[in-house]
Amino acid sequence: MIYFTANPAYNKQSPTGSLEVTDVTYTDVREDWIHRERFLTTAEMIYLRRGVLYLRVNGREYTVRKNSFLFLPQYSVIAGAARSDMPCAFYTVAFEEEGLVPPPCLLREITLPGSTFFADDLMKRVYELHLKRTPGRDANVKNALFYALVGEAKQAALEEADTTPLVERAIRLIDDNIRTIVTVDEVADAIGYNRDYLSRQFLASCGMTVKKYIDQKKLSVAKHLLVSSKMSVGQVARAVGFDDVQHFYKFFRYHEKVSPNQFRKLNG
Repeated sequence: MIYFTANPAYNKQSPTGSLEVTDVTYTDVREDWIHRERFLTTAEMIYLRRGVLYLRVNGREYTVRKNSFLFLPQYSVIAGAARSDMPCAFYTVAFEEEGLVPPPCLLREITLPGSTFFADDLMKRVYELHLKRTPGRDANVKNALFYALVGEAKQAALEEADTTPLVERAIRLIDDNIRTIVTVDEVADAIGYNRDYLSRQFLASCGMTVKKYIDQKKLSVAKHLLVSSKMSVGQVARAVGFDDVQHFYKFFRYHEKVSPNQFRKLNG
């Protein structure tokens, strides 16, 4: 695990972030291949070295091209959107983080400006260090190199962030931060818009309120975790932003008419 300390905040606390690469894989496939459906228990990043990759993430489709990245938030559902029409090769990096999640605008294809050698060489080094599976210095170097790559991709994405439509930015913010986003005010503050204006735009575009979308997203993730993982109900509650497990029980029963434990038994 590698830790990073931010500048001191006005409350005189020093917020820290941490990042740890937990797995790195390299996939090289022929044409007419399709990505299998997976549920992500950690955040992931895909870097395409060759070809084109067609993916569906949380119901939205993405086309990832050579020398480009796609960052996937924790608890996403990823699957192939179409079969590859050419051979492709890509790295997949699973990582755990706290306070360092790339912004929602990274849930799209990102290409770093300038030479592509930097990203390709850096990913190769991260992969080789992971294959050694040695703790200590090698692990810290691996995490630091990956963090540098995240920073480059983040900067490239932020330069274009203002071009993303308001409602799409709100949806991506909620999807990518389901553990922390709780209220409509938090969404509005994070993207820099008035709450009422955001609410009107969201309702007109999606046919539902921001609050309803947040609740539906939390329910969807919670149900998936209850059925597909061995996490306790308390762990599931924290994964979708509930510090109080009893509050989560009330929330879940209100929407699903059964308790989380009953839902797990009925769908296990």
